[in-house]
Amino acid sequence: MDLFLHYLLNVFIILTPIFLYVTFWNDLRSFRYSSYKRFIYFLICSSVMVTLMYFSIKSFNGVPFDLRTIPIYIGTLLGGFPIGISLVFLQTTAHILIHGLEYLAFFFFALLSCLTILLAAYIKSKFYLTWSKQKQYMSSIIIYFVPPLFIFLFPSTILTMPRIEAFQTILFFSLTHIPTVIITLLLIDKIRMNERLQKDLQKSEQLRVVSELAASVAHEVRNPMTVARGFIQLIHSRSDLSENEKQYLLLTISELDRAQSIISDYLSLAKPEIKVNKPVNVFKVLDKVRHTIQAYALMNNVKLDMEVPKNITILGKEQELTQVILNLAKNGIESMENSGTLTLSAKENKDHVDITITDTGVGMSKEQLKQLGNAYYTTKEKGTGLGLMISYNIIHSWGGDIYVKSKLGAGTSFTIHLPNLCDNFEDLESILSNNIS
Repeated sequence: MDLFLHYLLNVFIILTPIFLYVTFWNDLRSFRYSSYKRFIYFLICSSVMVTLMYFSIKSFNGVPFDLRTIPIYIGTLLGGFPIGISLVFLQTTAHILIHGLEYLAFFFFALLSCLTILLAAYIKSKFYLTWSKQKQYMSSIIIYFVPPLFIFLFPSTILTMPRIEAFQTILFFSLTHIPTVIITLLLIDKIRMNERLQKDLQKSEQLRVVSELAASVAHEVRNPMTVARGFIQLIHSRSDLSENEKQYLLLTISELDRAQSIISDYLSLAKPEIKVNKPVNVFKVLDKVRHTIQAYALMNNVKLDMEVPKNITILGKEQELTQVILNLAKNGIESMENSGTLTLSAKENKDHVDITITDTGVGMSKEQLKQLGNAYYTTKEKGTGLGLMISYNIIHSWGGDIYVKSKLGAGTSFTIHLPNLCDNFEDLESILSNNIS
């Protein structure tokens, strides 16, 4: 009974920081994204681990029992290898200070277990986010069944108990670790999911506000601007104007055109329409974009490359896909201040299509990448951020996503990830049946 109560105490010690995170950490957003985040991970995991070791209890074979490897596992998954190896070093030091070398076999087992879990967690962290939930949890179970196998590698002179009895003891340790690890990972995944939902909700609220503003203002502003532009063009055609006056009028017309473009972006957000997707040939769209921006690229001394197979097809709207790629390509050209290369490429995989727009421009920092797609966020002096917001909205409405890789001074790569036409076969059948009827 005492052993079970002590196990519950260990679980409480491990889960307490998670509950504190949910309660207080969400309000400290500026601190969450600071450069001290890794140090905070280490501080929390080390505090939990040392506390667990301090409150360890002797199990039925007299060996100390605690869940010290779990903070190492979680810390390595979240913070990487440096945090993990630091926690292993701290574990070794704390074990000697708290327990000494009285249980030599347990000391070697704890050290080997921590190193094994460290390496496994580090390897797993490289693929963790790409794995399914089932695969993530199964890998954790397998990892915590590995340490008991080390008992057969120990020399018999080191063990202070019969080998089978020792294996049963270590197996008991693993079986108590596994449910705690699964519960901890479930809670962490739940917190991450809630954070993503909160961000999506904020973006949806931004989109709603922008849409309402567009619907109420855009038409009323656009009509007088069109009239003003027409009269300015008439004045510009007069022959008695000086060159400076003509230049001023041209500048006024260009600014009116820019304002019209911004209003068009607002209207595209506010316009309620029924999405009727059709098969779209990706090569046709990219080739059209290439011809459209060819002159603009030459004017900015940018070379255009295109690597697209002719048979790739997605389910969407050709006009909207053209708008998205044109916007990304234009941004790429503008990011190359002197010269560079803009590459349009596409490839078809088993279940999806990737369309990539790559430039060799100035690149973006990690902080800038986090803000992409938000309303009014832009890296351009005269931009509004609505173009990227609209692009993200279009791709998401098709069940796709946009991934961005960028490095300062090296360029940026936008990858549009869309379901393959075969994955939308049922939607395609309904579209074809509607067209036939």
